[in-house]
Order: sequence, then C-alpha cells, then structure tokens
Amino acid sequence: MAHSVEYLLPLIRERLLQVVASGRESVDQIVLQPIQRPGKLIRPQLVLQSASLFGEIDQQVIDVAVAIECIHTASLVHDDIIDEAHLRRGIPTINHLFSSQSAVLVGDHLFATAFELLARHQLNDILNEVTRAIRHMCVGEISQDLNLFNTELSETDYLNNIFGKTASLFGAACRCGALAAKASPQEVEQIGQYGEFLGYAYQIADDVMDFYGDRETLGKPSGGDLKNGVITLPVIRALAVSDHGQELLSQIKSARLEPEAITQVIMILEECGAIGYAISRAADYCLQAVRALEYFSPSTARQELISLCSGLIKLPLFMGEKPEQPVVAPIPTEVELCLSGPEFPGFITT
Repeated sequence: MAHSVEYLLPLIRERLLQVVASGRESVDQIVLQPIQRPGKLIRPQLVLQSASLFGEIDQQVIDVAVAIECIHTASLVHDDIIDEAHLRRGIPTINHLFSSQSAVLVGDHLFATAFELLARHQLNDILNEVTRAIRHMCVGEISQDLNLFNTELSETDYLNNIFGKTASLFGAACRCGALAAKASPQEVEQIGQYGEFLGYAYQIADDVMDFYGDRETLGKPSGGDLKNGVITLPVIRALAVSDHGQELLSQIKSARLEPEAITQVIMILEECGAIGYAISRAADYCLQAVRALEYFSPSTARQELISLCSGLIKLPLFMGEKPEQPVVAPIPTEVELCLSGPEFPGFITT
C-alpha cells in the first residue's frame, strides 16, 4: 500500500490482451484492435488505487481492473458505431476498418469477457455493481441521443446524462476496487462518491476541451460534439446568459456548423463567461471528490487518489474568469453531496 499503482499498468495491459484474445488469429486481428493502444487506463487505475486504500493488490484486483477496462472499451466501440467515427485516439475504428456488424460483435465480446472474468472469481457484488453501471451508461447515451440539438436542455438534464455516460463507471470502478479489497459497505459507498464526483469533473473538462481540440491532440475536430448535436454545459450556460443567445440558437438549429460557425460559437461562449463557468463547475466537482476522501485516514493511497484529480482535470485558465461562487445545480439522486471539510486549493492545471 506504500507506493503508486503505475508500475502495475503494464501488467493490466498484458492481462487485457490475454483475456480478450480468442485464440483464432483471424478473429484476434479484429477483437484485439481496440486494445492494441489502450489509453490512460483511468478506470483500472481507480480500481487499483481504491483497493490499495484497504489492502494489498492481488490477482483478483488486477482482474477486476481489467474487467472494468473491457467494459469501458466496449462502450467506446459501440459509441464509434453510433457516431460513425473513423478515428479513436488517432487510430482507425473497427467500424471504419471492417464493418459496423463486426464492431457490434467486438463490443459484445468485450462485455462478455468482463462478465466471464468476474464470474470466474465469483464476485457477485462486483457483477451487480458493473451491470448497474452499464445500465446507467446506456440510459445516459439514450437520453443524449434523444436530445440532440435540443437547445432547451437544462443543466440538470446535462448532469443526469453525464452521470450515466461517465460518472457512473468512474464510481463503479472505485466501488469495485473497494469490494475486491473487502472494504466495509460505508467505505465502498464513500469511495464510490469520490469516483462519481471525479467523473463529473472529467466529463465537463472533456466537454470544454472539445471546443479547443483537434484531430492530432484529441482525435476529433474542434467543436465535434456541437456539430453532432450534443449540447454540453458551456452551450447550456451561454444560451441562458449570453446577449448573443439568439445567434447561438440559430447556429445550433441550422445543424450546419462549418468551421467559421464553430469559431463564432466559441467567441460567444468565451465572451459571456460560459467557458469559465464550466471550468468552475469542473473545479467544484474536483473539490467534492477530494472532500469525499477525507473520510479515510491519510495514506499514500489516499494521496494518489487526490493526485489523480490534478492529473486528469487539465483545463486552460485563460479561457475565461471563474465565477467566485459557482452555482451548484442539482445532481442525480444516486450521488450525495459531501461538502464538509477544509478548503483545498483546487486542481485546475494548464
């Protein structure tokens, strides 16, 4: 428990390839494609760090972390089909390289691999946790799809959506790590709150950066979400407060957002403080994540979880001033706010 879990990430990657492989070369050319270059392994890290709060990391914890990454990767494969995406992390997607049918089956294969791995260890509590998270993920994605180009989407609606899309699996990863390490029910719930708050912050930050990304750095063009009709927090805020709200509304309703229009939208978002507001909301959720950790005694593992906040939530401060008192909108009932404890300096980094 006295060191970072980063040294275990190569083992996670190796185990991931091992359990996903079918043993048939022609099939493996397809099913292994989305994990050949895995990302930051954020969710497996959450499993490992959460488990290390309560004990040593053993093979069972490793397999739980691998199962969580299988679930995450499966959701990305299915997302790429829905979005008709050609690239993921700068790499051609399965649906682009092969077919949508193959991609659906690869996603299903990854889900099945996760369930088999957890069932092998007879981890029923963890199976319940991950299946609940998958349901939330599906509901979040369906709700988002039903609200494409919906300019009346509220901040609460948005938060409900990103709870399903992102925060639910972050929370599940933390709970699963704690469950694998035999933590108490209260400890499991508390670390789950940390994960959910971090998930909110991570998704809001990602939605902000979508307006400033490009294919080289993020694997997607600037303003890609809005082009696809996904209404995120900066847009919701701008529609509510900007003097150019009608212009923004017209741009969105046109559903023809060319690069020049995206540039104009970004100017509106910056001028009215909507970008700064979203940054502030991400920082607020980071604060709540760290405060959730105050339940646990100081330790290297707890500090690693705090450091994960500052490592993940990277937002450009130059994009607008943060409101001094961010407005805290309601969040889904699955999450209890944990607002007690001393102030911390914040984790926004450039």
